[in-house]
Amino acid sequence: MQALEVTGTVNVQGELSLDRPLETFTDSRVRFIVLVPEQAAVPIEAEAEWTRLTTEQFLHGYSEADALYEKV
Repeated sequence: MQALEVTGTVNVQGELSLDRPLETFTDSRVRFIVLVPEQAAVPIEAEAEWTRLTTEQFLHGYSEADALYEKV
């Protein structure tokens, strides 16, 4: 199976609405794992920004000199 992360909302009828279409997977069977934030959780937009920032900062600390260790 291939994993794909996409956000969405659940309406009052309990129906899931994705934030973007999954056009590349039309006519395919899929499995859903739904992660629901706790009441005190950070909004999804802020969580996405935090993930982007931490990735950016991690990669910022990478130096071309570190490539030496990839050859070991």
